[in-house]
Formats: sequence, C-alpha cells, structure tokens
Amino acid sequence: MGPKVKSQPNFLIAGAMRSGTSTLYEMLRQHPDVFMSPVKEPDYFAFDVVPPGFLVDGSAPVTSRTEYDALFADQEGERRVGEASHNYLYYSDTAAPRIHDDLGQVELIYILRDPVERAFSHWLFHVLKGREPHADFRSALAAEDARVRDGVQFGHYVRRGLYASQLVPFFDRFDRSSLHIFLYEDLSADPVKLARMVYATLEVDDTFTPDTSVRANPSGQPRFQVLNSMLTSSSVVKRAVQPLLPRSLYRVATRLRDWNLVQPSIEPDLRAQLVEGYRTEVSRLEEMIDRDLSAWLK
Repeated sequence: MGPKVKSQPNFLIAGAMRSGTSTLYEMLRQHPDVFMSPVKEPDYFAFDVVPPGFLVDGSAPVTSRTEYDALFADQEGERRVGEASHNYLYYSDTAAPRIHDDLGQVELIYILRDPVERAFSHWLFHVLKGREPHADFRSALAAEDARVRDGVQFGHYVRRGLYASQLVPFFDRFDRSSLHIFLYEDLSADPVKLARMVYATLEVDDTFTPDTSVRANPSGQPRFQVLNSMLTSSSVVKRAVQPLLPRSLYRVATRLRDWNLVQPSIEPDLRAQLVEGYRTEVSRLEEMIDRDLSAWLK
C-alpha cells in the first residue's frame, strides 16, 4: 500500500522555464502555511509517455501516481499544498487536461518573461551546465528545427516562448479566476512584493517576508570555469553536507557563484530577428492577460 496522502495539491506553479519559477518555489516553501513538494519539477502531468530525462532539458519526471503522492505525504496541516513544474506550460496540450481531470479547478500560477531574454537565458543555462554542444547562441537556434523534427525534447529555445499558444489549453479548461499570471520583470524588480501578491492569491498570510538573498538557478558565462565547477557540481557528499551548513555560509557560497557569472548580451541583429518572430504571439498574449508587454518588442 502506498503512503497516505493528507491532501492533493491545491495549486501548481506551471511555468515558464527560466522565468523565476525556482525563486518563487523557494519563497513559497518558506511560508509556514504552504507545503511545497520536496522535489521541484516532478512533471507528473506533463507527459503521457516520458521521453529520456536528459532530452527534456535535464528533467527526471515522476511517472507513477504512488511516487507522486509520496511527495505530499509529509504535510503538517498547511493550508496550501503545491509543486512547481515549468513543463506544464510547454507541454500544455497534455498537462492541462490531465491536471483538470485529476485536480479539478486547481489554482495555477505562471511567471512569464520577455521571450527573447528567456530563450537566451535558457541557452546560457545549458551551456553553463555542459548540456548544450552549441556554444554560440545563433548556432543553437539554428539547430532547433532539426531537434524538433527528430523528436528531441531538448533545446527548444524559441518555441518555449510561445506563451499565448501554450496557455490556450488552460484557458479552455479552467476558470479565468484560477489562472494567475505574473511577469518576471515584477519578480526582478521587487521579489518580496511579488511573493506577497502570490501569498494573497493563495489566501495565506501575505505579511510574511521571505528570504530573497539567495538567487535560484542563475545563468551566465563563468569567469573561472574551475570555480564554477566547484560551486555548482553535484555529488553525493555535497548533497549530504549542504543542508548541514549554516545559512550564512551558504549565502557566501552562492554570492561567490553569482559573482563568477558574467552576463553577456544578445547580438542586436539577432535580437531584432527574434522580436519580430514573437510579435504576433506577444500581441495575442497582451489581450489574453490584459497586460502591456510592449517592452518585450523593443
């Protein structure tokens, strides 16, 4: 018999990738009235048939209901129970009906980012992790169509920014009041304010102040590759020791990690090309969410 589930998720952070979902997950996990799945990105509802983990941008989806339920077995009476899987937005044709059929009118939270900046950050992140063989952004974009054609679920840099199209399956099945859409720019400008907006949305104490000093999943090009490897590589020992470290020491390590990352910029002609490609989609999204997104088209 599988573990007893005290409560199914009553909200999900559903995307987009490289748009602050990890940061929001951490801020929600700190709230005393919120229980977050200890495994971020279980992706349970995203796939009918699960592709190889690496080919889904490094994901390792939870595939069985027993395993998924076990993620929520350690609740201690929190009012809100959730998880964060950015793939629910990109694979919305599959995820939206599965979420609706399983969880009903669950609350869905999205953070959306300038799609050009999102694509660039996505590529930088994979280069940093050693997953992307194309060390030039232009070359990586040129490889995208072939990847899609060959069924490779990795490196879909442009396509993951087609938010309006990806939201349609959710708009078709869920009440508009269940869909809560925020912008990455708001998170960057004032993370505490955005966290409190989300707390209010979930009807938990919105006066709670989360610790926002640690930046989740940064991207960039390392000044010193050896230092980057020391600070970001995963190992059994590192995973065992990290929870035991004082938070102040952890902050020092993460700030050193962030300092070591240089933020390059997109070549102007390539940015202009991408902006033009997204223009119709961004205009459509503006109407769907009633937000001015003109800054994304500059």
